[in-house]
Amino acid sequence: MNQTSIKLPLPELLGYFALSLVINALGNGITVALNLGSALWTASAVNISHLLPIDLGTVMMGLGGLTIIANALLLRKWEWRRVLGNLIFMLPFSYLVGGFSALVARLPWGSLPLWGRILFDLLGICLIAIGVSLYQRVNLMLHPSDDLMQIIRFHFFKGSAVRAQLVAFMPPLTLILI
Repeated sequence: MNQTSIKLPLPELLGYFALSLVINALGNGITVALNLGSALWTASAVNISHLLPIDLGTVMMGLGGLTIIANALLLRKWEWRRVLGNLIFMLPFSYLVGGFSALVARLPWGSLPLWGRILFDLLGICLIAIGVSLYQRVNLMLHPSDDLMQIIRFHFFKGSAVRAQLVAFMPPLTLILI
């Protein structure tokens, strides 16, 4: 049995997948609302949403769409199952992050002393890690940026996760710097 994926009936896998999306989105929403740092792709989407009059969920969906196109270009083919999986992931995830960040922004956490905000931000980071770990173990579909890293890793860097991650972080880092 593959140790990185869960072997369960499809309804249970879908349940765990949905749970992972909610946990991951809540963690991202917390980090966005506290403005103490968040995942790179989310941070780049936040910057774009502040720059343009577009809500965070829509910007995240747009960046996900562009990443799906980039993935297809890197693979030199359009894999409908992969594209559909990326879209199924992105649609609820993008708008859940936007909704959770708006919800958390209404909580009094932003007025806490810095150490208190840092604790809640760390909670958000832990939730992101739990959500990502869970959805990758379920292994039904990937976030387009995680798919990008896997494509780069196995098609260009002979399995080197470190090199692939550095390259896959270039687009959001560039957007953040701009």
